[in-house]
Amino acid sequence: MKITRQILTLAILLLAFYVPGVVAQESLEGDWAGGSNLSPTTHGFIQARFERTGTSFSGLFNAQTWNAAKRSMSNIRVESARLHFEFPSAAGTPFVADGELKDNVIRGTIRRGEEQGKFHLVRVARVNTRAYNDYVGAYQVAPNSTNLVTWSAFRHLRVVNINEGAGDSLLPLSENRFFLGRSVVDSTTPAEIVTFVRNAQGQVTGFTLHKDGNLVVSAPKAEPYRQEQVSFRNGNVRLAGTLLTPRTKFRHSAVVLVHGSQDRGRDDNFPFIVADGYLRLGIAVLIFDKRGVGGSTGDWHTSSFEDLAGDVSAGVRFLKSRRDINRRQIGLEGSSQGGWVAPVVAARDRSVAFMILAAAAGVSPAEQVTYDQLGKARAAGVPESELQEAEAFLRLQFEASRSPEAWQRFQATIPNVKNKRWFQFTLGGIPRESWLWESTRLTSFFEPVPVLRRVGCPVLLLFGGADTNYPAQRSAEIMGRALREGGNHDVTAKIFPGANHSFLVRQSDGRWIPAPDPDNTKHNWLIRRVNVDF
Repeated sequence: MKITRQILTLAILLLAFYVPGVVAQESLEGDWAGGSNLSPTTHGFIQARFERTGTSFSGLFNAQTWNAAKRSMSNIRVESARLHFEFPSAAGTPFVADGELKDNVIRGTIRRGEEQGKFHLVRVARVNTRAYNDYVGAYQVAPNSTNLVTWSAFRHLRVVNINEGAGDSLLPLSENRFFLGRSVVDSTTPAEIVTFVRNAQGQVTGFTLHKDGNLVVSAPKAEPYRQEQVSFRNGNVRLAGTLLTPRTKFRHSAVVLVHGSQDRGRDDNFPFIVADGYLRLGIAVLIFDKRGVGGSTGDWHTSSFEDLAGDVSAGVRFLKSRRDINRRQIGLEGSSQGGWVAPVVAARDRSVAFMILAAAAGVSPAEQVTYDQLGKARAAGVPESELQEAEAFLRLQFEASRSPEAWQRFQATIPNVKNKRWFQFTLGGIPRESWLWESTRLTSFFEPVPVLRRVGCPVLLLFGGADTNYPAQRSAEIMGRALREGGNHDVTAKIFPGANHSFLVRQSDGRWIPAPDPDNTKHNWLIRRVNVDF
């Protein structure tokens, strides 16, 4: 008994000595959100997720303004409260961050090459995410303004104003209280708080928005259409998405939205704004995370347009398997890069009922990018006398991706031109190990005309007259001719004067507003070709 008391006394003393050290070590695991001023033009919203495996950490980083979605972190080191991590950038030069964790906030510096800025991250509460299904829906924030709460590609929720095109992350403080991501971009204290309200039966009836403790909005919940998290497969790639369906009992016509370039998925606002227009016609919409983005596996960086088209085809097959979808009336809408990918699907699958292409180019990506980059150099003041040399270099850079010999010729040219003003608009400074070179090899020489000649479904082509990526009139002529040469007699093209690549028109006061009529054009075209219910 005496020995036992001595052991117990010793254990108590050791515990008293050891506990303060344990308490001081805050946990890194979990989700974090905040902001950084690394970008020279604006403070950007950032997210991070850290997971422990044994004695080491892994993690993902998300920053839409840096085109960094779901980037795997490396070299994660934790020493006491100090933290170091890195993740890749599109340009090949990695982002490198060093910070300190204190009181549930990580503060530090982040750099990429010679760029350097500060960052902070605040802890996101761990909650039972099954409650999210109750919160998903539409909320009437004003007579002509609806906020859609939907699933984020980064595991939590997102809110999108489908009338104005604005959106934000919705991150938990508790199971029913959330903060808007924008409120922690410049502050470590969330200022804008959304609280979901339930009735006596436990049903979610609306939400309130408080800013700095003051009530800003009280929005009742509405149910104009259903939302459902879905997944489907293309071989070993799993695609995660959201299916939005009208609340009518009919078998719905449906459309798959085909991504543009870069990291695209359910954290973009644009697909939900497009979806709202279809849903008002009674047409279901499938939005999914591009491979390697959000909840989807795979890697778009090293995928061809044929690979990406396979993912879209898998989405079409998924819709055909559903009892609430009319399998004979499934179409595609592709914007920008999607204007190259969607025709591959329609050319392969004659069951595709219609195709809408917005801001597409009728030439190869190499041709389109060459035109676009020369335009940027011209706008930056590069004289016409130098642009011929710049064009030759741009064409050489695309060839460089095709063979070691072409790469050597490209590298040999760089020392003679790297001080030219137009050089910044090329890939000349991108290291060989960057994913950009493999992506260039796989996609740049895709020719859309032969593919378009094999598309037999009705096609609507929409262009912005002020799109600087490639001349709208030229693309309209090339694409329309290719479709008709293949025997397609249902081709409609429309150019919207003054509209840019995103179909926005600049006002005299500098504001950009949506171009008039694209939605009406689309809707009037659709109701003559598919079954709608409105």
